[in-house]
Amino acid sequence: MKKLMMLLFPFLLLQSCSYITVLRTRELNAVRDSLALQIAALDKKNSGRQQKQDELLRLIRADQQLRFSEVKMQIAEIGSSLSETQYRMSKIYENTSDVQKQLEARLAADSAAATTQSSEPEYAISCEDLTSIDAAVHGRELL
Repeated sequence: MKKLMMLLFPFLLLQSCSYITVLRTRELNAVRDSLALQIAALDKKNSGRQQKQDELLRLIRADQQLRFSEVKMQIAEIGSSLSETQYRMSKIYENTSDVQKQLEARLAADSAAATTQSSEPEYAISCEDLTSIDAAVHGRELL
């Protein structure tokens, strides 16, 4: 019986190891299936989050494009306004220059007229003085 037990012992030992291995394999398969389900759920959750982020990114980019377009239009308006202002300034400068030239011409004409008018009375006075001096020297009467 002892021999029989000795012969059956390795067989029983192998049989129990194999049973433990089967149990462990079933347990690992259950864990694997559970992890696969968790991974699938997390993947689905991440996919949903990724779609939301993609949509937000698309909206942000569209908003940026709109703002860039508005800024471009404002820059164009400023450039147009600047060109118009420069054109008006050049016209004002031309008109101011023309008025300045006309003013200088008037001043020169007024100055020449004033010089002519002031020199005529002096000439008239000096002629009268000479006539009276001449009459006094020669003894003539003044006319």
